[in-house]
Amino acid sequence: MAHWLGTPLPSKEPIGEAWLLSDRDEHPSRVADGPLKGCTIAQFMEQSPELILGKLAGRFRRFPLLLKFLDVDKMLSVQVHPPDNKAGQILEGETGKTEGWVILEARPESRIYAGLKPGTAAADLRALSQETADKYLASFTPQHGQAVLIEGRRRSFSWRWRRGVRGSGK
Repeated sequence: MAHWLGTPLPSKEPIGEAWLLSDRDEHPSRVADGPLKGCTIAQFMEQSPELILGKLAGRFRRFPLLLKFLDVDKMLSVQVHPPDNKAGQILEGETGKTEGWVILEARPESRIYAGLKPGTAAADLRALSQETADKYLASFTPQHGQAVLIEGRRRSFSWRWRRGVRGSGK
């Protein structure tokens, strides 16, 4: 990850993800230079929403993107991404989660899991394991330079479980 970020990492321990641009309460990005230096994205959105979002300024209460690098060497958990209309499945104040990834490096054994195979039932998912992932989850081998879009707002769910993918943007 240090190569892709162009900076040394804080330790020799593996780092799975680096948040580069965030309006999340737990990790707010700040303006680096200029008259707004030190201002968080949330403060900038409050002061000048049109400057940061243009004609979409009235559509979002917070900055709608989270830009991060992932460095994935091991399986990740399966994640559900409900659409906006499934309010009971989304935390208060949040929205459905669409993800876009750009694959910067991938090994031949890498897999991206997205969606369910036909005939998969809820009981199959409750017992999902590394051994059964290929049986119940749709997947493909990512290629360098490939872009992947998983639209959370379009489907009632979107599953993600990746193995051996390095440097894919989430």
